[in-house]
Amino acid sequence: MILKNYQEAKVQEMVSKTIAQLNIDGMRRTIVFQAPTGAGKTVMATEAMCRLHEEIANSDCQYSQVAFIWIAPNALHVQSYMSMKNALSETHRITPVEYEELDLGFDGYIKPGEVFFVNWQSIYNDNRVIVRGSEQVPPIYDIIDRTTRVHNIPVVCIIDEEHMFTGRNAKQSEKVLQRINPKVEIRISATPKTLQPDELIKIDRSQVINEGMIKTNISLNPAIRTVQTDDEVNKMLLEQAMKKRNQLAEAYRRLGININPLLLIQLPNDNSEKMTEDEASLKESILLKLGVSHNATVENGKVAVWLSNDKQNLDGISKNDSVVDVLVFKQAIAMGWDCPRAGVLAIYRKLSSETFTIQTVGRIMRMPQQRFYTDPILNVGYVYTDLSADVIKIEPDDIDYIRKLHSYKREGIENIALKSFKQERSNTENNVLRSDFKRLLHKRMAEEWTLTYQPSLFSWDEEEESATAAHGNQVQQNRDAASQHILLNITRVQVEIPSDMVLLDEEGVTRVENKAGFARTPYELKQVFDKFCMSLLSGWSKSKCISVLESAILDAMEILFEVFETEAYKVVCSRQNQPKFADIIGRTLKYYKENVMPKTGRAQAGYAEFKWVVPEVRDFKDNTYTEVPAIANHAMLPYYELNNVSTPEYKFSRFLEDNSQYISWWYKNGDSGSEHFAIPYTNTLGRQALFYVDYIIRMNSGRIFLFDTKSENSDPEAPNKHNALMEYLEEDWNADHNVNGGIIIESNHNWKYSPMRIENTIDIDLWDSFYPANV
Repeated sequence: MILKNYQEAKVQEMVSKTIAQLNIDGMRRTIVFQAPTGAGKTVMATEAMCRLHEEIANSDCQYSQVAFIWIAPNALHVQSYMSMKNALSETHRITPVEYEELDLGFDGYIKPGEVFFVNWQSIYNDNRVIVRGSEQVPPIYDIIDRTTRVHNIPVVCIIDEEHMFTGRNAKQSEKVLQRINPKVEIRISATPKTLQPDELIKIDRSQVINEGMIKTNISLNPAIRTVQTDDEVNKMLLEQAMKKRNQLAEAYRRLGININPLLLIQLPNDNSEKMTEDEASLKESILLKLGVSHNATVENGKVAVWLSNDKQNLDGISKNDSVVDVLVFKQAIAMGWDCPRAGVLAIYRKLSSETFTIQTVGRIMRMPQQRFYTDPILNVGYVYTDLSADVIKIEPDDIDYIRKLHSYKREGIENIALKSFKQERSNTENNVLRSDFKRLLHKRMAEEWTLTYQPSLFSWDEEEESATAAHGNQVQQNRDAASQHILLNITRVQVEIPSDMVLLDEEGVTRVENKAGFARTPYELKQVFDKFCMSLLSGWSKSKCISVLESAILDAMEILFEVFETEAYKVVCSRQNQPKFADIIGRTLKYYKENVMPKTGRAQAGYAEFKWVVPEVRDFKDNTYTEVPAIANHAMLPYYELNNVSTPEYKFSRFLEDNSQYISWWYKNGDSGSEHFAIPYTNTLGRQALFYVDYIIRMNSGRIFLFDTKSENSDPEAPNKHNALMEYLEEDWNADHNVNGGIIIESNHNWKYSPMRIENTIDIDLWDSFYPANV
C-alpha cells in the first residue's frame, strides 16, 4: 500500500502503541484512533494490522502472534471486508474472513493473522445462531475463547464507528465486548466517545487536507438571495444545486479531466423504509423538474435512485466517468458509501430536523484524485438545504441497532373476526381535550382581542340561530379591535435559510450570520402550523389532542375574524403573531386542565369493542424475539418467538405444529396493546383488567379455539380469566361462530382444558383433553 505521509506516521504509531498495550497485564486495553471522514481509516487500519502480524514475532512483545476481530454497525463490516480483501488480493499479508470462512470445527479457533469481520447485530443476541451455535458448529464465543486460552493468541478488536455504540447502545455493546474480552480494543471514529482511553492516536483535519485527500471546506447555500416571488424554495434549491453541478462539470472539462461530478439529493429522513405520501410526492416533483429543465431522467441514465424499494442505474455509479449526474436517495448511503466524484449535496429536511450528520456531509468531501486542482471551485464541497435555524449543528451519526422484524399474514388463509376489547381510558386520565375546549379558546380570544364580545352573541346553542347573524355583523369591529394585538393582513410567511456559509465536516455548532428569505408554500404552512400546535401540547396526549386544538384555533379565526384555513395558517405562524397565539393558547390550556377537567370527575377506565382479525403485518424487536424457521403453520410468517418464552408456551407451539394436518392455522397472540385480542375480566383485587389469551386456533373443521397456556396453580388469576372467557363464549354472538377454549394445562403428555367454569387450576383430572384429530 502506498500511504500518505500522515498515514505512514499514524500506522507506525498504531503498531507501536498496540504492542505496548499487549505487553501490559490485564485485558481490554483501549486505543482510540480519531480520524476525520475521508482520511483513509480502513487503509491505515489494514496496513497497521499487516505490520503487526508481520513484525510481532521479532518485536519485544510478549506474544509472537495475534488475531483480529473487526466489529462494525449494520452492513458496514461487509464493505470493510471487501475493501481489505481487494487490497490484499495479491499479497495476502493478512486474511480477512467472514463467519462462514472461519474454522468452525469444535476445536476451531481464529488463526494468527486472520481478521474476523462481524456486525454488532450478529453477536449481541444470545439466540442468534452465531452466538448459541448448533449441532454442526460451536458458538462464536467458544471459538474466541479457544483462540485466547487454548492457543494463547491475543485478540485485537477493531471497533469501527465507535461513537455509534455509546448512549442507547452502550449496554449491549459492553455486553458483547465483555464476552469477547479482547486484549486490546482499537476504537475508530471521527468523533470518538470513549473517555480516558489508554492511548489516543489523532489525525488533525489539516493533515488530511494538506495531502489532498479531502476538500478544504463546505459551502452552504452559496449565493442564495432573498426573493420576493412565491417560488417554492425547494425548486429554487434544486435549480441552484444542479447549476453548481454543471459548473463543476465544466471546470473539469476545462482542465481536461474526465470526471463527471455527481449531485446527491437526500429526501427527508424519518428513519423508516417506506416512503410517506409527502415524500413520494417530493421525489416525483424532483424527478419531473430534473427531466423537464435538465433532460436528466432515470430512463436516459442520468438519474439514479437508491431507495429501499426502488434502486435504479446504480451499477458503476462510483466511477469517475459514470454518466449518472444525479443520485436521489433517502438514508441508505449515508454510512460508509464512497463516491469521490460526488461534489454537491441537496438535502430536503423535515421541519423538525435542525442538524446535519458528519457521515452525510462527508459524502461530498473526498477529492476524486486525491489532489487539489488549479480551479478552486473543485476543491470545495457544496450543500444546498432548506434548513431554517439560527445555528447549524453538525453531529455524529447515531443508530439504534435493535431492528424491527416483520411478520406477514400468510396468503390464502381464511381469516376470522372475533369480538375483542381494548382499553379506552377517560379523557381526564389521558389528558385529552374535548370539544368544549373550542368554546373556551373562542371565548378567551374574543374577550382579550375584541372590544365587542358579549357572551350571548357567542352561544354555541344550535337553537340560537340569531347568534350567527349578530356575530356576522361584528366581524369588522372584531378585526379592528384585534389589530391592536395581532396582525391579520399577513400576505406571506417567510422561511429564512442560511446563505453563503462556510462549514467543516466536524462536530460542532456554527452561528448563522447570513440568511435569505422565501415565502412558505401552503403545504409548508400547514407543516409549520402542525409543529406549532404540537409544541403547545406538552403534558397532553398529543396524538389525541392535536386535531381538537387545531380545529379550535381555525374555528375561532373563522368565526371571529372571517380568516379561513390557509390565511389562518399565515396569521398564526407569522413571526409577529406566533408568540401572542402561544401565550393565549397556553393560558387557556392551563385553565382548562385546572378548572374544567376536574369538574368532570375521574371516570373509571372502560373498554371499547372492536373486531379482531389476523393482521396483515406485525413487528417484533430483534433483541427480544428470534425467528423459528421450523414453524410453518402459524398464521403469520416468519414466526418469531420470545427469547424467554415460557415452557408451556414453547411446548404448546410445538404441539400445534406437530398436529398441523388438523389445523388450518394458529396464531400466537400478544400480551398487551390495543391491536391484540383481549377480553375484560375482574381480577382478585376486584378491578377490571384485560385478559390476552395466548393462542387463537382455527381448525380444518372451522371450529375456533382460544387457549391460554398455564402450568398447574401457576397463576392466581387463572380461574378469573378462564371464567370470564366462559362468559364471553356464552354470549349470543357465538351461536354462529363455534368458538371454544379456556385455560389449558399439560398433564401426562395431554393438553387439558375445561369447557365449564373452574375454581382452581389444580383439580384438572376431569378436564377435557384437546385432541386436534377429533375436532
